[in-house]
Amino acid sequence: SRVMLINKGGAYPLFLIKFISIIKIMKTKYLVLIALFIFSCKEQSDNAFEILNIEINLEITLKSSVFSNSVSYVSLKNKNKTVIGEISKMRILENKFVFLDKKLSKILIFDYKGELVGFSNNYGKGPLEVSEIVDFYIDTLNETIEVLDVAGYKILVYNKELEPIRKMRVKINGQRNFFKISDNHYLLFNDNSPFENKIYRTISLVDTLGNHINSYIDNSDLLYLLFAERNCFNEFEKKIIFNRSYSEDIFEFDTRTNYAKLKYRINFENFKFPDNVLKEYSKIIDKFPVSSDYLLKLIDIANSGKYAKGLGDLYENNKYLFFSYDLTSTPNKYYVVYDKFNKVLNNGLLINDLSPIADFGKPVCMQGNKLYTVLYNEDSDTYQIAIYDLKE
Repeated sequence: SRVMLINKGGAYPLFLIKFISIIKIMKTKYLVLIALFIFSCKEQSDNAFEILNIEINLEITLKSSVFSNSVSYVSLKNKNKTVIGEISKMRILENKFVFLDKKLSKILIFDYKGELVGFSNNYGKGPLEVSEIVDFYIDTLNETIEVLDVAGYKILVYNKELEPIRKMRVKINGQRNFFKISDNHYLLFNDNSPFENKIYRTISLVDTLGNHINSYIDNSDLLYLLFAERNCFNEFEKKIIFNRSYSEDIFEFDTRTNYAKLKYRINFENFKFPDNVLKEYSKIIDKFPVSSDYLLKLIDIANSGKYAKGLGDLYENNKYLFFSYDLTSTPNKYYVVYDKFNKVLNNGLLINDLSPIADFGKPVCMQGNKLYTVLYNEDSDTYQIAIYDLKE
């Protein structure tokens, strides 16, 4: 007699049941293989990074019209004669400019007309005072401004009027930047100082009590050098991009997933020095002693692939990656603007050709399609904010 299987759809012969079972097994195996392929591709995609080659010599200039349509200016007025030491960072809050003055450890607020709205005035060593502000964060949800005071080992919270309202003690161990990812958790970005032997990871996740929760990105491959530039980073679309001191790598941290990865590697191995620099080097290579300027040029050329002292002024939006670098043999700062969509990299000494003011300024903020720079006039001791409208 033939064995039958009763099903909602009726009865099936045994040989058909076996055939269906084989098909199901094969289908399951193929589905598993497809899933593994998809996940492996995703993993490879997540781990992939772009290599950006810097190949142009020192004499090339980069015009602002390459990446910007126009520029406008806001002069910062200072009726109260509040001393501005050095504007190092800026954020936008309710149509106002919020500045960090690292030199004087102050937060300054100006409106879009350049009028001074307010400034913090609590320098000192008391519980609600600051002695060395290195970074700040605007909490738009709670309408507060929070600063990282490395000398005071704390995060201090101001209200919108820049009145200090509370502090949080943090175990600072070489951190120079921070980011608030929730009401209870902060990311601290280590400075990678050669004197901080206990630092093994670049990013630390801490709670409001200063307790260490997690850490990200191994520091074991770092080349520790003195006088390294502090970490610089900016955030867009819930992602933070940053570089490490004396490193030519740019990383990305996704605050939604707490996933950190290498995003760009800047390659200077094919950097072309001008003929006059090479001739100068050939004349002094066998001479000793040499001047410090010659020695620095010699260092640049001898250390293949390590011409840059480090990356700086690091910003990114949906279309552009923007950063600067400098060489040990020249006081000039060079800029790179990378068009991510069209894979076009422009590099050189940056000049402004969109207005009679040739000075491009120091970049302090990129938000949406606007890049903000600060220009300082030493003769008049005044500041201007240049607002570049970036090309789409």
